[in-house]
Amino acid sequence: MLIQTAVETTSASSLATRLSVANGRRPIVPAEPAPNQPRPSAGLLNALTIIAHDLRGPLTNLSLMIELIETQAQMRVLDKVATTSKKAQDLIAELERLLEGFLRRTQETGDPLGFKPARVDLAEVILMSVTLNQAAAQSRNVTFDCSGIEQSVISGDRSLLREAVSNLVSNAVKYAPTGSTVTCSVAVDANEAVIKVQDEGQGLTEYDLKRAFRPFTTLSARYAGKGSSWGLGLWIVRLVAERHGGQVAAASHGTWRGSEFSLHLPVG
Repeated sequence: MLIQTAVETTSASSLATRLSVANGRRPIVPAEPAPNQPRPSAGLLNALTIIAHDLRGPLTNLSLMIELIETQAQMRVLDKVATTSKKAQDLIAELERLLEGFLRRTQETGDPLGFKPARVDLAEVILMSVTLNQAAAQSRNVTFDCSGIEQSVISGDRSLLREAVSNLVSNAVKYAPTGSTVTCSVAVDANEAVIKVQDEGQGLTEYDLKRAFRPFTTLSARYAGKGSSWGLGLWIVRLVAERHGGQVAAASHGTWRGSEFSLHLPVG
C-alpha cells in the first residue's frame, strides 16, 4: 500500500502545542512578540525544528561510539580504539556539514530549505547514511543489506537528501528487531530515482499509513531498542522530497512483516 501527502503549514503555536502534548505537559502558549518585532515565518520554524531533530540521531550515535571507545580502551585493543575514534571524528565532521548546510542555504536563497541544484549520486548518499547509523545498528546486532544500490545521479542538494535518507535509515534501525536486517536500495529509470529502506519490524497499521508523514505523529510501532520519538523524521523526509519535486510513500504487509519507506525523486 502506498500513500501520498501534501505539505502542511505548521504555525508557531501549533508546533509549541504539539511539542508540549508529546511530553505530557500542558500546552505552551507562545508569548506575543513586541509590537515592532516581526513574527518568525513558518519556514524558519520548520527549519529550526528540523535542525533540532536531526542533531539527535548523530549525537546518539556519537554517544554510543564514546562508550565503545571506553570499552575498547579498558580491553587495551588500541587498534580498535583508533578505528572507532576515526569514525567518531567523521561523525562530528558530518554534524558540522549539516549545520553549515542550513546556514549556506539560508545565505544563498533566503530559505533554510532552499537550494541551488547540483548533481548528486544517491548511492553515495545512501552509503553515507548507513555509515552514520552504523553505531546504533551494531549496538543491537542489526546488519545492512546494500546489495540493491546502483549509481543514480539526479539534480538536487546533497546535504538535504542525506538528511532525508539518514532519517529513513535511522528509523529502520530503531524499529528493527535485534539480529535482523535493514535493506537499502536505489534504482533509476528515465523519469525518476526511487530510494527504498525496509526493515523486518512490527509493520504499520492502516491508520499509521494514513498519517505517517505528518509532523509530531507517533505511530503504533514501538522502538525495538532504547529511545523515544518526537514523530518528526518522516515529516522531514516528506519536506525534502517535495522540495525536490518528488514524493514519499509507505507500505507494510501487516504485523511483524516489516515496513518499507520510499523516496521518489525526479531525474531531470
